[in-house]
Amino acid sequence: MAKLFYIVGASGAGKDSLMNYCRKALDGNTAPVVFAHRYITRPVGAGHENHICLSHEEFKLRQQNGLFAMYWHSHNLHYGIGIEINAWLQRGFNVVVNGSREYLDVARSLFPDHLQAISIEADPEVIAHRLQNRGRETGSELKERISRNSTLIFDRDGVIVIENNLTLEEAGRHLLKTLLSGIIEHA
Repeated sequence: MAKLFYIVGASGAGKDSLMNYCRKALDGNTAPVVFAHRYITRPVGAGHENHICLSHEEFKLRQQNGLFAMYWHSHNLHYGIGIEINAWLQRGFNVVVNGSREYLDVARSLFPDHLQAISIEADPEVIAHRLQNRGRETGSELKERISRNSTLIFDRDGVIVIENNLTLEEAGRHLLKTLLSGIIEHA
């Protein structure tokens, strides 16, 4: 059965970098793995994520017409995963999505037979350094994001944890192995 790999983690943990590592490693590979784009009300080029930018009005239109398999609001932005993932799962593809920790329980209820949550984690000092280097938030915004990262609690039952404190290649290989195997294992 196809898996929906729902990847979560604190801002700065390295989700996008690890997903890009795996996407490049699988480029041209015949493995049945596809990466879903997120539809976000954030300008293109902001956030270092390969996403599809929507206006608030266009997001609302798509949401009202059932064009999202999942959607949530976080950090004053709207995020959505398109209904195309349903067709991909039905055709036997493993699907990788960049999810939200706060939305995990809803995602589990929507995809009870497919969802495998993966949490990308890093030490608080590593995350703080990455967020500072990213430069998207400054001053109080940065402090608020770091504080939120440490206080957000979610149900970790059955979640695969991948530590991303060292090199991109090390954590990337672990994530890639997990995506290709589809076997639930705990790091």
